[in-house]
Amino acid sequence: MHPKTKILLEKLQRGEYVVNCEGGNSMAPKIKHREPVLLAPVTNPRLLQKGDIVYFKSKGSFKTHIIWTVRKEKDSVRFLITNIKGKKGVWVAQQNIFAKVVAIGKQACDEFRSSL
Repeated sequence: MHPKTKILLEKLQRGEYVVNCEGGNSMAPKIKHREPVLLAPVTNPRLLQKGDIVYFKSKGSFKTHIIWTVRKEKDSVRFLITNIKGKKGVWVAQQNIFAKVVAIGKQACDEFRSSL
């Protein structure tokens, strides 16, 4: 695991909000390449819904993508997470979702953090 990812996860587990920047265009135009996003820790995955953008782990890598479908089961929740176009989806268990995007862009992140 990359040291930056380890620090980010530790902060989220302590309940802290974290600013993160990822490369790539899979979420464009909603989130542009290397655009900062503010991540809020997920404390109750059952509150997540279709359209939420989340920070998650799949197949050993960490990404920020959108929830396309929610499947609530008796004791857990599973999420179909895709890129912004609904392509390349992967089913993710609730324990592999660590944060929800609550602000996009430097100004939005700064404004949100100052309101906390």
